[in-house]
Amino acid sequence: MHYPNIRNLREQFRFKQEYVASKLNMEQPEYSRLENGKKSPKPEELAILAELYGTSVDAIMSSSVSESENRYELISKDASPRVIMDRLINQNEKLIERLIMLHDQNSSIIKQFLSSGKAS
Repeated sequence: MHYPNIRNLREQFRFKQEYVASKLNMEQPEYSRLENGKKSPKPEELAILAELYGTSVDAIMSSSVSESENRYELISKDASPRVIMDRLINQNEKLIERLIMLHDQNSSIIKQFLSSGKAS
């Protein structure tokens, strides 16, 4: 099966085939066959690619980048420094919001745990 996002994401991140192949513990020609649909990716390879690109396995397997749900906004290589900085700030704000939400959830769980221990 051919997954065009394997190549699309690599190109958008401006990685060389050799680099991605090394992450997958394979040689570049084997990786090229993977990109061209001549070799099917193994589940563990899809997981490594998803981690590398900060996305999900489903996004890697979707038919186009626009269908993917990337955790990170891709930035054009021609973007101005201001656009790049604005996107990075936006991404950092989203990460901070997520960390605060997780902290609040964890605090609530810890409080519940501690209060249940006192009751017995």
